[in-house]
Amino acid sequence: MSNLPTVEQAGQAQAYMLEQIHIPAFFEKLAANGIEPRNEAEAQQLLQLGAVLGEAREQGQIKSASEAENPLLSSLLNDFAPQDPAPGVDEFVKENADKLVANSELARNAALIYGHAAMGGDLEQEQSAE
Repeated sequence: MSNLPTVEQAGQAQAYMLEQIHIPAFFEKLAANGIEPRNEAEAQQLLQLGAVLGEAREQGQIKSASEAENPLLSSLLNDFAPQDPAPGVDEFVKENADKLVANSELARNAALIYGHAAMGGDLEQEQSAE
């Protein structure tokens, strides 16, 4: 009998972490910078945009406006981007995520399985019958 999580458990853990940790953190950071969706459709668009930009950053495809030397982008960034990040947002998000994991066995298990899978840990293909 293996103690490895299954592929299904890893998927469930990922869904849980997205819904309970990552998505709320994403909207907290947006709100700290004055961006709040007006409705569910706009919230979904912001999530999609965040995912696309996150993937592009991971792939090394995003450059800052100053690197690209695009005057329009530079102007927009100067006008709309906060000069300093909102104080304490990252600490607030981390603190709340830590509290959730500390106070919920489900959250703790999801975080452990999610971390294991995200780091490339081995997964069982199917739940073993006991």
